[in-house]
Amino acid sequence: MGERLGSDRLLRGAEPRPGGPSQSPELGLDAGPSAPGAAEGPRAFRGRRRPARGSRPAAHRPEGPAAPARARAGRGGPGRPPAPEEPMRRRPIAARGRVARAAAGAMAGRRGALIVLEGVDRAGKSTQSRKLVAALCAAGHRAELLRFPERSTEIGKLLTAYLEKKSEVEDHSVHLLFSANRWEQVPLIKEKLSQGVTLVVDRYAFSGVAFTSAKEDFSLDWCKQPDVGLPKPDLVVFLRLGLAAAAARGEFGRERYESQPFQERALQRFDQLMGDSTLNWQRPSSAVQTVDAAKSVEEVHREICQLAEDAIRAAAQRPLGELWR
Repeated sequence: MGERLGSDRLLRGAEPRPGGPSQSPELGLDAGPSAPGAAEGPRAFRGRRRPARGSRPAAHRPEGPAAPARARAGRGGPGRPPAPEEPMRRRPIAARGRVARAAAGAMAGRRGALIVLEGVDRAGKSTQSRKLVAALCAAGHRAELLRFPERSTEIGKLLTAYLEKKSEVEDHSVHLLFSANRWEQVPLIKEKLSQGVTLVVDRYAFSGVAFTSAKEDFSLDWCKQPDVGLPKPDLVVFLRLGLAAAAARGEFGRERYESQPFQERALQRFDQLMGDSTLNWQRPSSAVQTVDAAKSVEEVHREICQLAEDAIRAAAQRPLGELWR
């Protein structure tokens, strides 16, 4: 009787628990589910590894063009809400416009032209520069205006006070300040030209050299040295105007250097610059053109526009040069 009770207990101990895995009476190990399709309790999952992500059955693999989005949304598992998608970050409109313009210029491989208008004071440089920019834009070109001195910078503010006779600066020092004012705009000049923008410049290094060398004890060679290496203009338009006619125009004499004797000496220095065959601004890659500024505003404007169109076409085919090198 005792032997039978003991064997019954052994047999009952070998029976599988409802809903759980069966145990081997000989080895005492889990033998898996007692029957195919039998329910597995929570303990059965504790010792199992999750299948590798790439080994999921084909029925659970996302398909189609929206697969990545569905796969990300399903990472939370069944019964859980999908993870929120991160919003797409977009550039500001202004930044996107600059990038698009730069890309367009790079794709076209065509740079803008550097066009300089020079002349004595009151020759009409500012008026003709503004009109030229407007005409080029109307013709489909991208064009912008740049003036020297550029008075918005800290150096430019010092120069404004000097020109308006509100402060005094030693002559050598002020010449270097005028040159520094041009150099601080070089990164902008190169960036604009590389993007295909044509720059119309009201005064450039030639005015700086002519006006300083018009003072006593200043040579052309010394005055040119600080500006050696500046971006070389593709076209220099010199507006020639008689000094009597310039003096008769409005506001002549308001700023420093606006006196007829000084303007006469500056004009002589301009002629020397244009007649010096060693200067590369007279070579075909940087032509100097003289326009009679005594003509009507519209006549001068039409003549400059034709010169500018030719310069823009030529500049697109060659790299930007360096001044006086």
